[in-house]
Amino acid sequence: MQKKLIMVVDHDPAMLADVVALVNKAGFETVSYSSAQQALTHLDTQGKSTLRMIVAEAVMPDVDGFGFLKEVKKRPAVKDLPFLFLTHAHDTSILINAFEHGAVDYFFKPLKKELFIAKIRSMIGAFDDNIKNTNTILSGKLVDKPLDEIVALCEHESLNGFVQINHPDQFQGIITFVKGLPDAMYIQDGQGKKLYTDTEAFEKMYEWDAGDFVVRRGALSDY
Repeated sequence: MQKKLIMVVDHDPAMLADVVALVNKAGFETVSYSSAQQALTHLDTQGKSTLRMIVAEAVMPDVDGFGFLKEVKKRPAVKDLPFLFLTHAHDTSILINAFEHGAVDYFFKPLKKELFIAKIRSMIGAFDDNIKNTNTILSGKLVDKPLDEIVALCEHESLNGFVQINHPDQFQGIITFVKGLPDAMYIQDGQGKKLYTDTEAFEKMYEWDAGDFVVRRGALSDY
């Protein structure tokens, strides 16, 4: 599974390095910048990609954290990402300003490492759950809705997305769709190793009469 990407922005080289090292150690990938303008250039050229969160210093030269957040909110692909401010300030007016600009939360420096990572995991988890809920078209059990009915639904919805089936024997079936038509299909084991692909995978999934399924919009990598 691809690691989730966190953007870190801080003009202080030492703090930037510390935060990046801490986030990487926690199992995430990072992209880091020492200025808001560099970070905005990344967003404009790289798009959302697998980006799941932005962590930025509130007080920076050139474009400060609040100006940076304002610019992020103008970009549809990333405007809803969780945004965490880092700050030395305990000034209530600064914190209120952060929330009014759309920040999800803030964290005081110096960092308390365990709490900082726990907050990041919580914010990303809530964001991921919201994506799943928003883009889930249907979920249930194969015993109640067989695969042929699920495929028919995907065709009717002109789905750009996927069907994921979790079999009780620890197999997972995936069918991706483009404009309602099956595009790729495979069955993998619990370690993510592909066991069957294409027509063979499709035929075996049709034989399954047990397991949970979910139909979602978007790319599988977004989840």
